[in-house]
Amino acid sequence: MLLEYIKKYEKGSIITSILMIIVSILLISMPETVLNTAITTLAIIVLIGGIIHIVSYIITDKEMKVFSSELFQGILAVISSAIMLRFKSNIMNIIPIIIGILIIIESIMKFQLSFNLKSINSSWFILLILSVLYIILGILIILKPFDTVMTITVVSGIALLITEICNLFESLYVLIKLK
Repeated sequence: MLLEYIKKYEKGSIITSILMIIVSILLISMPETVLNTAITTLAIIVLIGGIIHIVSYIITDKEMKVFSSELFQGILAVISSAIMLRFKSNIMNIIPIIIGILIIIESIMKFQLSFNLKSINSSWFILLILSVLYIILGILIILKPFDTVMTITVVSGIALLITEICNLFESLYVLIKLK
């Protein structure tokens, strides 16, 4: 019984690994297309959610509409979806800028922490160097947001590809050993 379960699990794992290898190849070879598709898919999901909210408001009893925010949520979701679809490339550029700003803010706090630790810890200098490097990284991300997104997408694709190839070989190995 357990042996059959393991075989079934490993076969499912092989199928999942093959599908994820395909996704990783797409991430590596067509990062911009994958990101555009992801944003479009998210916008469609938000649009469908908005329509559901609006319909829910319409079919709600008159007495309950007084307390309902379904219409507002629906309209907000439909508008958000339209904005996402209209400004896809801007969205891809804004996200890394926000990440870059967050990295800089956190790095400045680490920079200050390194000076606070100077009198009590001998490794304060390592923290200082790392904080300066992270500040530079944050600035680079802000200056080159599109390149950053593409690089992260490709690197993610490479990491996913390596992981899934290992998972595939692991599952095949287990199946061979179980026979």
